[in-house]
Amino acid sequence: MSKEVNPSYLNKEELIYEVKIREEVPDSTVDALRKQLRSLLSEYPSDQIVKTDLDPNDELEVIKQKLKELQELVVKQKQSPSSTSLIRLKTLAYHLHHRLNRVEVEEVSIKQKVSFCQGSLNILFELLEQQIPGNPQEDEISEQPAVDCKQINNIQVFDQHQLEKPSGSGCSRAGNKSIAKWNVRFNGVSDPRSFLDRVEDLQIADGVSDQELLDSAARLFVDQALIWFRAVRSDLTSWKELRALLLEDFSIVDYDFKLLGEIRLHTQGIEEPLHIYFSIMKCMFGRLKKPLPETEKLEILLRNIRPFYSQQLAFVEITSVDELLKKCKVIEVMRQRGLDFSEPDKQNFSVFTSDFLYKPKKQAQSSFSSSKQTGNPESVWRNSKQNSQVAAVSKEKQLCRKCGKPDHNFKTCRKFSHDNCFICGKPGHFAKLCQNNVNKPPQITKN
Repeated sequence: MSKEVNPSYLNKEELIYEVKIREEVPDSTVDALRKQLRSLLSEYPSDQIVKTDLDPNDELEVIKQKLKELQELVVKQKQSPSSTSLIRLKTLAYHLHHRLNRVEVEEVSIKQKVSFCQGSLNILFELLEQQIPGNPQEDEISEQPAVDCKQINNIQVFDQHQLEKPSGSGCSRAGNKSIAKWNVRFNGVSDPRSFLDRVEDLQIADGVSDQELLDSAARLFVDQALIWFRAVRSDLTSWKELRALLLEDFSIVDYDFKLLGEIRLHTQGIEEPLHIYFSIMKCMFGRLKKPLPETEKLEILLRNIRPFYSQQLAFVEITSVDELLKKCKVIEVMRQRGLDFSEPDKQNFSVFTSDFLYKPKKQAQSSFSSSKQTGNPESVWRNSKQNSQVAAVSKEKQLCRKCGKPDHNFKTCRKFSHDNCFICGKPGHFAKLCQNNVNKPPQITKN
């Protein structure tokens, strides 16, 4: 028989507790609370809620008072049996059973109190079974020996046994509360793969199971996506099915083809760090339904990284993306060292290290002066001979326009001639009648 509470036999404080642990806002009246709890029990049974955020000490104080109330009701039921009172007894006992199992046991003192309350509740269950003939083991919780009910108020003895949790699917509302704080929503317009990647990252971080994720999936959808989820929720049995159906219905047409086109055009930015670019590209590769071969990934990356890297790796054989990243990091380190390099500063040398200071040679002024300073007569003779040969060659190329002989020019020519033209040097005419004279007056012919 299921140990489920009956909302019709819970008081207002107990109803408010049952509604709050299901993350709903309690109504104001008892009738409204009972109606609210009935609808919640079908979706969130009591044995599937194993944790709460309530303070353990406060909860133990309430449970202690409830145990005293349960003891009094058991005694009254034994004295004057009543079917209505018996249902209230069972409902309160089931309520305390689940409530006690939800108390977080971390400190030793809390663990001892929980163990004592658990033992006291087991005693009351045994006494309660005596009021139900024909069902000796119907609601049995433990096999501990029965003791007198007065031990309920005796808080001097504490058992050290562990708290036994109820069986069931084990759905934890703590995971559901974590999902509510994620602030991740899918509206049916954005990329479903980005949404799923973020959800699964947070699922691993908060330790949420796939079943918990499926049970709280309504928190992850808004707008059109929420309408879609309501339509398919009854057909889903696992988060894996929901994920596959979401990608099937909301992925764009030819997703791989279009994504691969974006990948081929995605080059490294001028200030984009190397590790960030490779991380982005690996994530983009991972979203393809059909994985790319390593050689094709390598080809795309070699084309899209900064030319500074690809030019230096032109003659290097690379077989994998990881190897490419390592070699690019080495190049980046050497580039950064080159940028950080600075020329030696003489001021940094102290008196103790001044003898290690490099002294560069002075720049030579000329070949002749350096030879003269060194006092090498062979060098002086070779240089003077070379200079005279250059001067002789230059003189041989000069011809006098007056006499046509070398070794002198027109101004230093000593040949005297009245018949030679001073412009072209040829005899038979004067300069003013020379054909090469641009200022020659026009000749007048007589008829």
